[in-house]
Amino acid sequence: MKKNKLLIISLFALLSVCSCSNNNNNTSGTSSLEEISIYSSLGTSGSLESTPLPEKTLDEEKVNQIISGEFEVLLQSIKTEDEVVLHTEKQKSYLHGDYNEVLKYAHGDGEYSRPLPVTFSWECNASEDNVINYYTLNVSENSDMSSPWTFISEATSYDVYNLKIGTTYYWNVETYIGDLHFTSETNSFKTEDESIRNIFIEGVANCRDIGGWKIGTNQRVKQGLIYRTGRLNKNYMNLVSRQITLEGRKMMVNYLGIQTEIDLRRTDNNEVGSLTSSPLDTSVNYYQCPMVYESNKNTLVNNSPMIREIFKLLSNEDNYPLFYHCSIGTDRTGLLTYLINGLLGVSEDDLNRDYLFSNFGSIGGSRELSDIEEDYIPTIKEQEGNSLSQKIENYLLKIGVTSEEISSIKTLMIETI
Repeated sequence: MKKNKLLIISLFALLSVCSCSNNNNNTSGTSSLEEISIYSSLGTSGSLESTPLPEKTLDEEKVNQIISGEFEVLLQSIKTEDEVVLHTEKQKSYLHGDYNEVLKYAHGDGEYSRPLPVTFSWECNASEDNVINYYTLNVSENSDMSSPWTFISEATSYDVYNLKIGTTYYWNVETYIGDLHFTSETNSFKTEDESIRNIFIEGVANCRDIGGWKIGTNQRVKQGLIYRTGRLNKNYMNLVSRQITLEGRKMMVNYLGIQTEIDLRRTDNNEVGSLTSSPLDTSVNYYQCPMVYESNKNTLVNNSPMIREIFKLLSNEDNYPLFYHCSIGTDRTGLLTYLINGLLGVSEDDLNRDYLFSNFGSIGGSRELSDIEEDYIPTIKEQEGNSLSQKIENYLLKIGVTSEEISSIKTLMIETI
């Protein structure tokens, strides 16, 4: 897999002083992330507790050399005019081409929806006598390095997934020699501004942010608020069987900051696999909003009462960031994404492109545009309104979503660029 390699520049280390139905009970066999501690200083919410960091040792004879400036951290960075690519070559070919030709690139038979990582690398010129047990990599959207994503590495490089598109990031590296704390200068780079923001969650298929899409010429859907995925646990099991891994749970809770899970799978036939609370963590709100799906059987009309309840959840700012999923994150999940982004003003072409991107996920078979053109698209287009957005809004109002709820969702999800 291609990685983003960064050109070396030297930065001297700075010496500093150390210093639907809401099921939230935990009866399903899920456990809290308090059990799986990692070191983190994130600005996003999560319940992980810090584990003790590795012990530091100091060769006191080297202290004067360190303070006099003979120690430095060398970061690898990118030129400011470059933008970091987050999509694979096949993904880019699809995003730049005719979306009706998606099957030239993917067929839903393997997990090819992951983004590229950004590889951060650095060097340290401390002598072998100075033991360094770990480095702390900080990556932030803010130039003052507030609310960073923080990663611990024993090596001098680290792969970071799931950065936002079209976003400037700042980063630095910290380390200790004994009790002396060193922080490199801060460097920056920008990610390529190209939707889709696809997401890598270990153990989960077909993940992406519904944000990042342009709305007209000066607005876009906010990133980092609503995610769509495949299931996190196996269907139809008498005992909950997680598919999401420990690392996947850490990513969703600690880095994406997930507060709420909306499960679209059916409960009457145990499609939910006996789940009664989120497999992520007991701190995550879990709503079962079961929707039915039969190909070409008007998924929209058949699920209108539940869609009304879901949009009520979407209108509540306290539920964010959130994610929703069905089984493979394609059909019921795709309908909900079409309604949300269509309501916000994303173009029909981009809605179609996002729907067909599920072919890059491991979804057990391919999807074509005719699958939705023969299902819910005719119902949407027969509504009153001069635009797709107006037609979707009128349908939502017809089924009981209030104008206040619609206004709240737009306020939460639309930003000016």
